[in-house]
Amino acid sequence: MSKAKHPLFIKFNKVAGFTQQEIAAWSSKHLVRNSYAVSYGLNCFPGIQDGKSNHLSILTSKNEELSRSIFKWLNTVIGNVKTAILGVYHSISSKLVPRYLAECCYRFNRRFNMGEMIVSLLKHSANTLPMLTRLLKLAEVRW
Repeated sequence: MSKAKHPLFIKFNKVAGFTQQEIAAWSSKHLVRNSYAVSYGLNCFPGIQDGKSNHLSILTSKNEELSRSIFKWLNTVIGNVKTAILGVYHSISSKLVPRYLAECCYRFNRRFNMGEMIVSLLKHSANTLPMLTRLLKLAEVRW
């Protein structure tokens, strides 16, 4: 979060389901030690507490005003991502959802320096070795 309480970076991945095991596997891969995670009161999110991360669960149905203030930017970002995906891709393939999410995250996380994004894409394009088409079409290998 910025000083103005705006989100700076996001990370979205497609998960197999909202289970504690799935969320625990995701959090162990993506959250650094001593991270502090705040979540809705869904039953799967206690999976975040794997010994290296702190977790606070807020039951949104019990305190609507608190949940609205805490999750304001999360809900805004999720709404914007859904609108962007549905506006660009008129036929959504569930197989390609990870790719759509990765594209949105890439642009969001680099939005403050768009000029550098173009230079970075060109540099990485020039330095990337040739790859088989079937490998290029892979959306995401289990995050």
